[in-house]
Amino acid sequence: MDAVIAVEPDLNAIINEYLHFLGYEKTCATLSEELRVLGKPEITSGTPLRNDSQISEMQTQALIAFDNGKYQDFFPIWNNQVPSSVQNMASTCQKLEFNLHIYFAVYPITNGRHNKLELERSMRVFKSYLENKGSGLSQTTEFLPFYALPFVPDPTTHPSFKPIFTVSIYTVPIRLFTFNTLTYFLVH
Repeated sequence: MDAVIAVEPDLNAIINEYLHFLGYEKTCATLSEELRVLGKPEITSGTPLRNDSQISEMQTQALIAFDNGKYQDFFPIWNNQVPSSVQNMASTCQKLEFNLHIYFAVYPITNGRHNKLELERSMRVFKSYLENKGSGLSQTTEFLPFYALPFVPDPTTHPSFKPIFTVSIYTVPIRLFTFNTLTYFLVH
């Protein structure tokens, strides 16, 4: 129930946006009044309504950034489109974001170029993520080994990290899940 309370303002905004879309202006006014009477936060529209071409363009930009290993282009789209309440409260979203950071951290190796400078830079970014936003997942056995990743000179030879260098096992599901997640949040 706490998770619902945490995202209640976002849910109310989504409901309000949907009612506006259907043309139920009186219902929107009633919803706003009811929330005011109950002492709930005022409905604010997080983002303006988007049309299908805008949604498609954002999805395309996110997927291009993902495919090219451009974390500096991908994460601003991610942060803009996935509500912070979902990023902070939904464990599925937190795990997905962690996996995305792993993907971008090892991208200089997995794309076939093995660029040492790019790898050092991506590992610094990953380490910063681990020390800040990703620190909460350090208590999970699923992600604990990855906290050592920035300190391993050649992760391709380390047995703990072998699975992340298998393209078919790692990138396809995460790409699909990322696309579906972005699609959901871009539409809403």
